[in-house]
Amino acid sequence: MQIWDTDGGRALFRIKNAGGHVNSLALSPDGKRLAMGLDSEFDKSRVQIVSTADGKVLLSIAEEPKVFAFSPDGKHVVVGGWRTGSTIRDAASGKNLLSLDAMERATYSRDGKLLAGTSAKGVAVWESDTGRKRFQWIQIGWRGIAFAPDGRHLLIGNADGTVYVVRLREATAASSAGAAKQ
Repeated sequence: MQIWDTDGGRALFRIKNAGGHVNSLALSPDGKRLAMGLDSEFDKSRVQIVSTADGKVLLSIAEEPKVFAFSPDGKHVVVGGWRTGSTIRDAASGKNLLSLDAMERATYSRDGKLLAGTSAKGVAVWESDTGRKRFQWIQIGWRGIAFAPDGRHLLIGNADGTVYVVRLREATAASSAGAAKQ
């Protein structure tokens, strides 16, 4: 696999032993690391985190590589997928910090305190440090998810072209009562 400079039209470096095809990517907030989900036909799917300076593989994790999101401070990365569940991992060591529900897409709030994800079961929001579920909306067909800059609103795109703006409230239990559609 090669990383290219699109301005200069030249290969910057080659990532050795990548294997498989890339199905998801995330760039760390400081731009120094690239997380890649690599699928293999021989069931050796994995996550690799590489240096964007030289392509050196910094970390390789045998896990379903479908979802990625770096925390805003770059210390954690969400990995996993819709079959095996998702985890929040230490981005340097790969240590599993929290196990969460399966996800197809994931995003952190700007302050890193909340993590939102979509799956075949709907949308959920967790506290990123404890894994406590703060909100869940059970409805299928979600295609996109993003936190508003204020961290109090979640934008959710549906397959039918509708975008919902959900106001997140302080909630003690995971339920749709923890939010109000606008």
